[in-house]
Amino acid sequence: MEQQANKNFFDQSSIHSGKINLFLNYALIAFAFVLPFSRSGISIFIGIIPVLWIAEGRWKWKWQILKKDKLFLAICSFVGFQLLSLLWTDNYGKAVLSIKNYGHWILVPIFLTSVQSRFFIPAVRAFALGLVLLVFLALLNYFGIIQIGQEGAANVFMHRLDFSMFLAWSIIFGLVYLRNNRELFREKKPAKDLILWAVLVVVSGIWIFVQDGRSGQLALLVALLFLVSLLFWKKHKIILILSLIFVIIFFDLQFRFNKTFQSRVLDIRYEIANVQVENVYESSIGYRILTWRIALDLIKNNPVAGYGIGDSMDAVKNVVDHWQDKPDRSPSRLPNMDVITNNHVHNQYLQILLETGLIGLMLFLSIFYFFYKGSPDKKMAVLLIVVFFTGFVAEPFMRNQFSSALISFFMAWIYSNRKR
Repeated sequence: MEQQANKNFFDQSSIHSGKINLFLNYALIAFAFVLPFSRSGISIFIGIIPVLWIAEGRWKWKWQILKKDKLFLAICSFVGFQLLSLLWTDNYGKAVLSIKNYGHWILVPIFLTSVQSRFFIPAVRAFALGLVLLVFLALLNYFGIIQIGQEGAANVFMHRLDFSMFLAWSIIFGLVYLRNNRELFREKKPAKDLILWAVLVVVSGIWIFVQDGRSGQLALLVALLFLVSLLFWKKHKIILILSLIFVIIFFDLQFRFNKTFQSRVLDIRYEIANVQVENVYESSIGYRILTWRIALDLIKNNPVAGYGIGDSMDAVKNVVDHWQDKPDRSPSRLPNMDVITNNHVHNQYLQILLETGLIGLMLFLSIFYFFYKGSPDKKMAVLLIVVFFTGFVAEPFMRNQFSSALISFFMAWIYSNRKR
């Protein structure tokens, strides 16, 4: 019965004939193009697309699909519990700022119910073009030909951590695209698409080591190891071993000959040693270790439902204020306290535990579980999870506009390919 409903719902002639739906699909392509480089573009289209979706109507059919979709229900449960935590939150301003980027998951029901299958490939093509443009502008800025933001920086428009995750994911997705994955890409891909993604994989593979976002570099390493394992584990053990060796050698060569990459890797060892030996936290790694330490202590006191989505960083601030009142109990050298208490704890899992406890974390993880279970291509779903779950260790990327939009877009795209 459900399959028949899906078939009727996705019939091109009866369901997708309206002009509003056509505008929605073209707006989605425009969203994909601006996704890598425009905050305002993301905000504009993430506002326009749901409005078009609502105006499109057909709610009886949409509800018939969504009420049985486990990923959609998991997203609603998680976001609903985040909103419920407002009952034990006092700082509503911070709560709104914290929860707004979860709204990008609205793309999941929109893809499921209103995106025509003929627009799937153009959407990722538009994303690839946007990211190639971003890397090109970053190259011009890096060599001083133009200036966008910080002079000589290898990243433009977005923070280096977000940029590194965009590059890591585009490499993994592009490799699968070029491999001609039959489960995910059902029609023959035009040569121009193959050239575009080949160029994107190459330039992203180069640029991810030029810029200094270590989160993306680590995510790429882990994902590449997973990718070759998924491809060759059962039938080609020799190719698997050779591929794993190649990946390790590639990163080793980057360490030996790429001074930026080498410096950033060695910084990790130096900064950890400073924390362990000198009790000094004035560094990027030290800052993270300090916030994780504070978060873990706080979570122990309120593990089930957390401190509320708006009050979590106020709880961190109380710990810091206590340290400043009793300097003999605090670390010997600290980073900027204002940055610590006004930002986040640099870990997606700890951030959710701090805000909404074990309940919130379990609901968050359930989203990715049902995403995996319902995706037509389990390998691609696993790779997305691996890339971003690795990145989540160092940064709560679902709180960052660029990264949360990226994750939501590709989750919706991969998951909804089952209707094609």
